[in-house]
Amino acid sequence: RILHSAMKNQFLKLILVTKKLNCPVDQYLQFIALMARSGVTAVQLREKNLHASELFSLGKALHTLLQSFKIPLIINDYVDLCLELDAEGLHLGQDDGDVTKARQALGAKRIIGLSVNTLAQLKIANDLPLDYVGIGTIFPTKNKANTTTTWGIEALAQAVSISKHSVLAIGGIDQNNAQQV
Repeated sequence: RILHSAMKNQFLKLILVTKKLNCPVDQYLQFIALMARSGVTAVQLREKNLHASELFSLGKALHTLLQSFKIPLIINDYVDLCLELDAEGLHLGQDDGDVTKARQALGAKRIIGLSVNTLAQLKIANDLPLDYVGIGTIFPTKNKANTTTTWGIEALAQAVSISKHSVLAIGGIDQNNAQQV
């Protein structure tokens, strides 16, 4: 296993969240390899439109590729897929499962993150066995249609000051505003 507690945070610096769409798998894996060589520190497999067999196949190929770079694979939503692929982590949304049960199933060595959409959710997350919370969207984005909150920089700063876990900012962050984040 790649991770121990001191190393977990270093893998949380720049996470690529997948969005393969109709790109052929081989071509997409080439893109991921380029991103790995360019500084991505973890990859979250988040493909909402793939069937289970396609998701497993992509996850397996992605995990094999990422292991060569010593970059962890974080599975979005599916504890069973995380275990099946022996992935390094899991990310859950607010309605995607119980964090405590996921921690029991995955053990202490795997990364577990949780999306939070409000400060109330963040305060609840403070008492959960997590490695990080994902906060977003920070700025308006076209990449996720069903966002409930656009945080902005001031609310992000407030969330960081309240959180007992590492905070990952996501959504609408680009080369023009990344320095603010």
